[in-house]
Amino acid sequence: MSSGALAYAVSWRGANGTWQPHTCPAITPAFPVLAGWSFPTECIAILKLTGGSVLAEWDSALRSAGLRDLFTWDKPVPWQHMLAFADDLLQIELGTNNFDGCAARQQTPPRLRGYGVGATVEYLMNRRLADDAGGKAQAVYLPEMSPSGHASGLVPTIDSVTINEDDPYIALTGQFGREQGLTQAPEVRVGGTPARPAEPLLARADGPVGGGDKASGRAWRSDGTQAGLRRDQLARGGYVQVVNGDRWSNAVQITFWEIPITVTSTITGGLTLQRTVTLTLRADVRGNRLQPDGDRWNGNPTRGLVTSADSRAVFTASAEISQTVGRDTATVSWSGSGGVASAPSNRVVSGDGTLDWAARRWKPVVSVAAASSAQRTLVMRFAPTVGTVVLRDTTEPKPVSFYEPTLQLTALEFVFDERWGLLAGSYANAAEPVTLLGDRTRTTTLNWGAVPASYSPVDGAFGGV
Repeated sequence: MSSGALAYAVSWRGANGTWQPHTCPAITPAFPVLAGWSFPTECIAILKLTGGSVLAEWDSALRSAGLRDLFTWDKPVPWQHMLAFADDLLQIELGTNNFDGCAARQQTPPRLRGYGVGATVEYLMNRRLADDAGGKAQAVYLPEMSPSGHASGLVPTIDSVTINEDDPYIALTGQFGREQGLTQAPEVRVGGTPARPAEPLLARADGPVGGGDKASGRAWRSDGTQAGLRRDQLARGGYVQVVNGDRWSNAVQITFWEIPITVTSTITGGLTLQRTVTLTLRADVRGNRLQPDGDRWNGNPTRGLVTSADSRAVFTASAEISQTVGRDTATVSWSGSGGVASAPSNRVVSGDGTLDWAARRWKPVVSVAAASSAQRTLVMRFAPTVGTVVLRDTTEPKPVSFYEPTLQLTALEFVFDERWGLLAGSYANAAEPVTLLGDRTRTTTLNWGAVPASYSPVDGAFGGV
């Protein structure tokens, strides 16, 4: 008391069902110096100043002790608001998605990730969790102004993930910080399953991914990184996480679908080419948002969605048609079966198009190339003197490649439900004229069944965004 580090104050305590005044000591700006306070770099102080305390004096005293970020109320504020503010600030910063209050609801999924102190404070103030007792937002946030000392968010944190299917490699955007590893370089982990931290405060946060694999090679930047993928890595979806020193990022789901499509092309008279085209898709479809209450994908409703190199197709050609003109009968028959499969940088079976993220609708162009069946043409003539003679008997390869939709008059569309499961559907192309033993038409239909999503961001307990 004599040194000015402590002063008398009046607080309120609950007793016998009522609030009663209670005298207690309170610290002054001189206390941090006398007590030898020292803060780690990444700290934020949340203070309630009373008794005419001067914010500038507290700011100077705490910054001298190493504190970089300061948040204060200097007018009466309900303790419930202070507690809710502090709790939500920690939950967002740690990416736990633990929002238990009822005054303001967070719309999840997708899960939130750590957004940094500045963005989080602004978000909480907009939710009126920083108001004083009079309902006015008078709280003050004083961040560190020097670039070298500024610490806003926990790093590493992943915003979004894309996969280049041709090389292939994985590209991540986010905040990853400087390389912290002294003996081990930062790495991108793929596959495996995230653990739950044992610390109660972090019980709903993403723990380190276990049982996964390390992606090879990297191009490290503080706001983005790349790593090469083997053919088997994330082939059927899984988790992605960045590890930098002794810190790990949120775990991001790579959602996966395997979609068998029955494609039937028929020429009038019965010639049929039957294909089963299996498209494999993997993508980050969580709906990344730059602010806790911001528009997903920053307001852009469309995303590119392309198939992976594991897509493949098998086919069977069958049946015949005939035409008789005078004494000549021509017969065309289809036969043969086979298959083709994509590979990195050679996606001969593909489905590439635009995904409307909000409507859950994907409009691709589906194509199959580099395959052929057999088309036999047999022409015979009936001669009264010698009977039937063969005028022509040839067999030539017939491409089984296709490209749908051939015209963009009616879009080929795949629709996903709210859990990112694919709904069953069909598509019929407009009849096309062909000349084969006369004028005929060819029709092509596509049919597919419902397909659940593996590692759906809606169902997953991990993967904060």
